[in-house]
Amino acid sequence: MNFESKWTRINGGASNISVDQSGMAYVVNSSGRIFIHNGKRWRVWSGRATDIGASPDGEFWVVNKQDKIYRWTGGSSAARYKGNGGWRKVNGRA
Repeated sequence: MNFESKWTRINGGASNISVDQSGMAYVVNSSGRIFIHNGKRWRVWSGRATDIGASPDGEFWVVNKQDKIYRWTGGSSAARYKGNGGWRKVNGRA
């Protein structure tokens, strides 16, 4: 691990963050909006959440304010931005 590296500020704010296997950042802000950083700018992702996680195999999970858990089943990254596809509720609570 290189402790000499420097941090680069990216505009925006988040209350929770996750990073996928390719290095793209996914955040939830204090209003529950979900955003993806594509390396240049933030894009809104459909849905609302209080927490988000990206798994090594490319799956995305969120928890909403009622502690319900959802997994992304909407397919491609383009679908995320357009609101196509969606989040599927899974059994259990966080």
